[in-house]
Amino acid sequence: MQILNLNIMKRKFLCLMMLALFPFITWAQNAVNVSVGNGTIEENYLPFNTCYKYSYSQSVYPVDSFGTTGFINSISWNCATPGTTVLDYVKIYMGTTQSVDSQQEGFLPMNRLTLVYEGTTVTIGASAGWQTIDLTTPFLYDGLENLVIVVAKYTSSMNCNTEYYVTEQTSQYASIINYGDQNSTYMENPGAHNYLNHLNSVPNIQLEMVPVVTTCPYP
Repeated sequence: MQILNLNIMKRKFLCLMMLALFPFITWAQNAVNVSVGNGTIEENYLPFNTCYKYSYSQSVYPVDSFGTTGFINSISWNCATPGTTVLDYVKIYMGTTQSVDSQQEGFLPMNRLTLVYEGTTVTIGASAGWQTIDLTTPFLYDGLENLVIVVAKYTSSMNCNTEYYVTEQTSQYASIINYGDQNSTYMENPGAHNYLNHLNSVPNIQLEMVPVVTTCPYP
């Protein structure tokens, strides 16, 4: 009994040492689908704004929308009105922020964002319903702040018919977007814009997430 207690104490000590050395220890869990937003308003500004060649949109989702933390493997948007558009080039970034109002904070600087997807010749809006993009780099969302999702794109085949379902956030401007046709700075530099809109809506999304365990496995 004494030897058993000693072994348990050793394992507890090792576990505490590991937790001290690393912010958390992760054990793989089954993936879950997390839906945020159930609005039925149709909009062509977010997330892609295919009426214009270049666009850069940023949407903030409150931390209490998720109910879990973990690695985000994919993101889906719900297409309301189809209109096939080919994105010549698209980037998706994720990050976190304490603010939920884009008028107060504006665009997050690049050093607070993580590039999670970069693709070319991406077709969107071909049919109604959920359309998924698998992230090339899963994003670890820790649930401590609000989630920020940025979509930067260029398309040479504009199509204003493509619309996505959004949910209104009546108490604040949760999204900000700049867009234009003149040059690529409108998708590369959010501070340089031709047109700039603050919106009180965010696109409905589904995230495939793999939860993480942050507690020590030993009693």
